[in-house]
Amino acid sequence: MTQKHSEFYNLVGNNDGQTLNLSINDDIGDFFAGTTSDDFARVLNNKDISQINIDINTKGGSVHEGISIFNQLRNHPATVTTNVIGQAASIGTVIFAAGDERTMDTGATLFFHPVRMNMGGAFLADELRELADEIPKLESGLIDIIHSSSSSTREEIAGIMGKETRLTDKEALDMGLATEISSALATNLKEYSKTQAVNYKEDKEKIQQVLNNTSKILNNKPDRENVMEKKEFDNKLADLKSEFTNKMKTLETNLEQANQSVNTYKEQVITLESTIVEMNNKAIRSEFSNFVDGLVSQGKVLPAEKDVEITNLELRKNDAKMLDSYKELLNSKPAKFTLRANVASNGPDNALNSEGLTEEEKTAKKKIYSDAVNKSKRKVN
Repeated sequence: MTQKHSEFYNLVGNNDGQTLNLSINDDIGDFFAGTTSDDFARVLNNKDISQINIDINTKGGSVHEGISIFNQLRNHPATVTTNVIGQAASIGTVIFAAGDERTMDTGATLFFHPVRMNMGGAFLADELRELADEIPKLESGLIDIIHSSSSSTREEIAGIMGKETRLTDKEALDMGLATEISSALATNLKEYSKTQAVNYKEDKEKIQQVLNNTSKILNNKPDRENVMEKKEFDNKLADLKSEFTNKMKTLETNLEQANQSVNTYKEQVITLESTIVEMNNKAIRSEFSNFVDGLVSQGKVLPAEKDVEITNLELRKNDAKMLDSYKELLNSKPAKFTLRANVASNGPDNALNSEGLTEEEKTAKKKIYSDAVNKSKRKVN
């Protein structure tokens, strides 16, 4: 590990103190030749650090090492921001949970699974039982840690840790495991917040300047003049209060509008998805209807069976092989009725589908019917 220390962290100064940027891009623990709790102990001994940023991309590793790193970060006075740049898997999710702010880059994931114990060597039965008894205790502690850094119930956390579960950035945000998804929008909001912080600092300096000037006036001028200056100070203070109140209202309005925009976009996406599904269903039903119409015209499907066969095709639409097999079955059927039988049951006007035909075409259809009937009579005679 001594070879990696220069890559493991980078200390950067800022206006408020010091920022410590860390990066975990390997496994957790000495056994895995990865990042250890000792690594963190060496770089976290500076209590003057005010901000710690950690980028995480790890498959996990030692449970005990991960818990130690979690507690070191939680006990440090600095504000901690953890960010998943690839995946935080296994015990890596616990290190991610140590952040006061927990962000995930777009496409990053969290991966949970039940506690596993690596074993080597020879063990007696009692020793194996003791090791097995440790697992539920470790799992309970890990559930408590993850639960403490989420808005989900303990039962929900136990559910995702009780089996192999991979959460997307959006799913982690919905469960409160992540506090933000890194994106262009998030970056813009951060920059906006920074701007507002600068404005607040400038406003605070204005107030302090007024207080300092007033203090000098009160200490160096006669009482009568002091009273006049105090009134002037009260007026300026009232103006500043009004200015800050207006700024606060503007910020609240902007936030409300942003929330409304997000909700509107969500509704539009839901509507679009529903429309796409509906259009697909209509297109599929139209395709099946045309297919069955062809079978009806060939006498392989009775007109009364048309809707039933369309429904049978729709039930198989999600399985391409099953759908193709059923189509082949319908195509392979012999004709179920003759033209004469169809005419006898439906009448000359309905013997063949005349919908959308011109009068001349309908007349031609009737002639076909008449010829078929006459031909049938000749055969009978």
